[in-house]
Amino acid sequence: MKHPHRDPLLGGLALAMLVLGTSSVERLDLRRMVEKTDGAISGRIVSTWTTWNPTPYSEARIYTHLRIVGEDLYTGKRVDTVVSFFGGAYDGQVQWHADMPTAADTRVGTRVLAFAKWHPTMGGIGMRSIYACFAGLFRVEEGPRGDVVIGRGEGFAVEKNVPMAELRAQVARHRGTAGPR
Repeated sequence: MKHPHRDPLLGGLALAMLVLGTSSVERLDLRRMVEKTDGAISGRIVSTWTTWNPTPYSEARIYTHLRIVGEDLYTGKRVDTVVSFFGGAYDGQVQWHADMPTAADTRVGTRVLAFAKWHPTMGGIGMRSIYACFAGLFRVEEGPRGDVVIGRGEGFAVEKNVPMAELRAQVARHRGTAGPR
């Protein structure tokens, strides 16, 4: 039976929007995440801000930046670094996408583990981005036996809650087998 109110063009447009709007997070175990990134920063977010950076490389115009002070698990050194992702609010405009970290995950004072990688065209100026958007950012909580990285489930680099000391050892093992960046 033909539906009088259905327009095949609108149906096709809706399907195209659904397909194009569907987002997928890359499935990465810890080994693959370590291979694909140049840093794993464990620390506290001390500031956050957004910038407007139009670029010919993507539709992203608004970028959120997190300044994290802590330790890079790859080098063992103290760091004070900025990691970025596209999306956020700037001067009354909002640019949002499904894979960006939540406001709760990026709040000043939050303790995190951020897997990051330098990207020369991000923002049109080059930025160190959180790899795989929200899939590269994990909360860190204090546990009875020390810090614990909160897992995100199957298919994520940190699947289940793991003590930071154990994760640090796993990262060191993977760094020993990881190829060039």
